[in-house]
Amino acid sequence: PPTIIPPIATRPNDDRTMASSKDLENRIAALESSATFAATQDAVRAVQIENLAKLREIRDAIATAGGGGVGGGASSKELDALKKENERLKKENEKQAYRIRHLCGSVRELQAAKA
Repeated sequence: PPTIIPPIATRPNDDRTMASSKDLENRIAALESSATFAATQDAVRAVQIENLAKLREIRDAIATAGGGGVGGGASSKELDALKKENERLKKENEKQAYRIRHLCGSVRELQAAKA
């Protein structure tokens, strides 16, 4: 007579078979994720290298322009000129503020005289 194989659920050692299949699935998932991780790491590394090259170009451009200091690339002549202009504008502002106060006082006097 032919040999009858029992269904999977009634086979002996079924728990071990299920555990080993779960273990194999876990291993496959780990291998797939590690391959994805390695590919991701390679892509990240490529972007980092590209950014590093760009940063070096920027640093070289700043060094070539002579703006390595805190002043943002402005020379001492430019700073002196800006300071002089600032002083001139402050004096002009003070003069205009005085004139405005004087004109407002005159307007008040005229309005008081008419009233």
